[in-house]
Amino acid sequence: MKKLRILVALLLINILLGIGIAEAEQDVQCSASPQVMMQNIIKMNRAGKISGTEMMHQLGLYRNSLPKNEWERLVNQFTGGRIQYAPSSAHSQLTTEAETEKGAISGQVIDGTTGGISIFGLANVQVTVYDADYNWIGSSTTDFDGKYTVGNIPSGIEYKVKFSNKNGYSEQWYNKKDHFCRADSVAVMAPNTTGNIDAELRYPGMSTISGKVTDENGTGLGGVEVLLYNENNSWEHLNSITTDSFGDYSFWGVGTGRYKLKFNGGETGYGSEWYNDKTDSWHADVVEVTDPTSVTGINVVLAVGGSISGIVTDSNGSPLTYYSVEVFNDSSLSYLFRHSINSTDGTYTIAGLPAGQYKVRFSRWGYAAQWYNNKSDFDRADAELITVTPPGTTANINVVLEKGGSVSGKVTDEYNIGIPDIMVWVRGNGYGYGSPTNGDGEYTQGTNFATGNWVIEFDAEYKNTGYASEWYNNKTSEETADPIHITAPNTVTVNAQLAQGTASGGSISGRVTDGKNPLFGINVSVYDSNYSWIKSASTNCAGEYSVSSLAEGTYKVSFSDYTYGLSNKWYNDKADFESADPITVTNSSPATGIDAVLSSGLPNGQQMPLSPIMMLLLNH
Repeated sequence: MKKLRILVALLLINILLGIGIAEAEQDVQCSASPQVMMQNIIKMNRAGKISGTEMMHQLGLYRNSLPKNEWERLVNQFTGGRIQYAPSSAHSQLTTEAETEKGAISGQVIDGTTGGISIFGLANVQVTVYDADYNWIGSSTTDFDGKYTVGNIPSGIEYKVKFSNKNGYSEQWYNKKDHFCRADSVAVMAPNTTGNIDAELRYPGMSTISGKVTDENGTGLGGVEVLLYNENNSWEHLNSITTDSFGDYSFWGVGTGRYKLKFNGGETGYGSEWYNDKTDSWHADVVEVTDPTSVTGINVVLAVGGSISGIVTDSNGSPLTYYSVEVFNDSSLSYLFRHSINSTDGTYTIAGLPAGQYKVRFSRWGYAAQWYNNKSDFDRADAELITVTPPGTTANINVVLEKGGSVSGKVTDEYNIGIPDIMVWVRGNGYGYGSPTNGDGEYTQGTNFATGNWVIEFDAEYKNTGYASEWYNNKTSEETADPIHITAPNTVTVNAQLAQGTASGGSISGRVTDGKNPLFGINVSVYDSNYSWIKSASTNCAGEYSVSSLAEGTYKVSFSDYTYGLSNKWYNDKADFESADPITVTNSSPATGIDAVLSSGLPNGQQMPLSPIMMLLLNH
């Protein structure tokens, strides 16, 4: 009877860990000693039944069952030294070789446009490595010979590699694929370098797009930046050139397609516009190309712009260098310009602004960001609108940036073992700053926080860690989270202990298509009834998404496309927040089937508001 009870108990444990009945019967003969259970845990990892993180967690459960030296000896013996005991000031933890050692990916990018004879290495090609969930892992730029190496890549995982060049060459994914979802995977095993991950980039065609940029008197304007975009992607330009001294420009190697052009005259003191005399990409005229026929006469006239100028100093009155100035229009959170300033005396000038009223944000690493004039967010900046009347300069828009505070801490499980890959979000003043925990479960969030109250979310679904997400302090939503008070420039320590299991709270999930095919990379944002952003997710290669850890309540969901040029929508096929159908979320009943079909064109000629995630991408 006793043996039967032991067998049943072991069977339950092993079913949870993915072991069959036969293995449970075999283990019972050893009376389930800590040594045997540790061996079984390692066997399961080697058989691919549990992850390295789960193995580390399970082994850690037996630290108190054996003398410390014996436990260390067994861990090293059973794994052949692949796992080592590593003491730290807070606790002792396990570190796998796969997690401490990193590998690399290398190769060469060549010019494939010479009739199939590829002999020229391409310099300045951006090579970017992503994991299977489209998370950025690392990047590098090719040298003069077109060679590159992307290092510091975690081992034992497969990746996808993108090759992009902003000089007119077609973007490419390895191995000669046109999309992340179709790219061949590349395996990395530390400490080795996975080599020969090569690419041949080609110009899409033999056509040209050319034209002239002049002022209102017909005089050619040199030094104007001209950007070429695919019609369906106004976020990443295909090519960029500068007009010559006569105002002429020409893009060559253009293939069959539909394009949009933007002309930036800011550095010359002139305004900016999209072709043809349009203020944004949504309304810009399309330039259609049928290769090999060239398109000429894409001319624009730029008006003289106004300017904003001032000086940025610290609290001691010393000028600051290496800061950013961002300009927004006054009617909505619409991003216009960002300029990186590196003046030795702290001064700046933003030129080429059309007549209007603006809000300006200043930021620098190590300092709390500020809206003019000493305002914490976009809404409060309403009282300090900056009026620009061309060709004049609105001067003395000066700010004093204060040193920012920071947040650091550690995220552990119930056994005080650090949990890696927990995304820690610090939110407040309309912004969210996030970074993942390291292999020890530790995190540090910037030195950019202004004095005030902030809330923290510990997002365990970021990498599907198997733990439940929470808000500080063991709360289920932003509304109920305990605020933390940051007093700049000090650091606040905030720790969290997460429980294993599925995320608490409710969820919203669905699928996004163009009516026929799934859409990858669509930003899905969830808002509460007060139009406050709660969470975002992106669709996978099947067009599917899921937003979890939502408190019970009513929400509205937007679907935003930043790639295909499709119409953005709110659920259920609505054009704005007010008309969107509400979605009720409860802990016991997930909201499924919240689908969307996106089509060409922008509803009602309006632009969707940017989610905080997209704001961070733009601002950083």
